[in-house]
Amino acid sequence: MTKSRFLAGLIALLIGWSATEIAIAETQADIIEKAKKEGSLVIYGSTSISDQTALCKAFNKRYAFIQCESIKLAGHNWTSRMALERESRQYITDVVMGNFFVMAELVRRGYVVSYNSPERSAYSKGYKDDDGFWTAFTKAYTTIIYNPDLVGPGGAPREWDDLLSPKFKYNVLVDSNNLDILGAQIKVMGEEETVAFWKKVQANGAVLTSGSSGVVQRVAAGEYAIGVGAMAHQVIAAKRDGASVEWVSTADPMPILLQAIGIVEKAPHPNSAKLFVDWLLSREGQETLHAETGRTPARSDVTTEATLPPHTMKVETSAEMVEKTNYLIEVCGQTFC
Repeated sequence: MTKSRFLAGLIALLIGWSATEIAIAETQADIIEKAKKEGSLVIYGSTSISDQTALCKAFNKRYAFIQCESIKLAGHNWTSRMALERESRQYITDVVMGNFFVMAELVRRGYVVSYNSPERSAYSKGYKDDDGFWTAFTKAYTTIIYNPDLVGPGGAPREWDDLLSPKFKYNVLVDSNNLDILGAQIKVMGEEETVAFWKKVQANGAVLTSGSSGVVQRVAAGEYAIGVGAMAHQVIAAKRDGASVEWVSTADPMPILLQAIGIVEKAPHPNSAKLFVDWLLSREGQETLHAETGRTPARSDVTTEATLPPHTMKVETSAEMVEKTNYLIEVCGQTFC
């Protein structure tokens, strides 16, 4: 190859790179201009109202021209609420933020559209789908928690089997919404052993309740020594407020419940939705998520204090697990749910 041909090829390559960069910049600029005209954003989320409000405020600091509103929905309200919007053709929401089980159902029903955010490249396989319908923005370690004042020095639980200890009889509070725990244990232990285990937990006098946040509050208040089904980030947030509560990082297997984000089909403000998805998935958004809510970011290059020992077996919520939701509910009915 002659020197002149090499230089010509190099110049062409550089021009190609520049054109690509300009195209990306123009696309982002175009989204921003369209979002300015929309001026609004509505989010349906399953996280707490305080968490959603904090994220809206942080996003609004980044994009002051977008008025962000968040609405909390319980798990059973998602599909009925969104189905009603479609039947009435009165579309309200732009973005959905729910756990993996909820998001999979919304995608199955065609309520979510594909958007391949440029930030998705920073997310590991299993934390995003191949078609751009959803990306995990936070991961929750669903585990055992305890009140250190009640268990005493050296008395903290470390494994699931510790729930069967006579010293914790009638002193364990269990959240009933534990499909992720069941799914993880069945994957590792099998159905028969998992069902037998939870029947033993019930026989040891464990008490059933509804809501992971309530588990944290009641264990921290000293009503129970042990809680099951609470999440690590909830404990971290409670400890920041001075609560006496700890979480167990060594329970095998450790269920990891993913919370995912997606853009709604026929969103009234689709460009504002794209900006929010890009921002939340960005490093800035993930760091803000942790700083404002204590939640554990799903992005691979952002780390927090909610880490697991290398030997702890991690079982993430998977598409396979979601496909078996009805089966898990059935198993739950045989155990302690």
